[in-house]
Amino acid sequence: MRKGSAVDTDAGAVDVAMLTDQERAGLGVTRELPRTPDEAFQALLGDELLMSSIGKDLLRTYVTIQELYNEKLAQVGPEGSPERKAWLTARI
Repeated sequence: MRKGSAVDTDAGAVDVAMLTDQERAGLGVTRELPRTPDEAFQALLGDELLMSSIGKDLLRTYVTIQELYNEKLAQVGPEGSPERKAWLTARI
């Protein structure tokens, strides 16, 4: 879980990142969010309901395009660099 991710409980909003695994499980939080784009893409491709609803070909094409985009972005410059910011801004 990312710091700042909250769930509502009887006691109000709780930052699940600050809870133990047992406390998270008690609130029904059993999986962590992907930490990287690659983890997110793998989770997306592994979601059988989504794959059957949207279609394998569409999801695989989407992931391939996003991976190529991320590779290009990495070549432009490091995260937060003026080069990357200029490249991204030019495409908005």
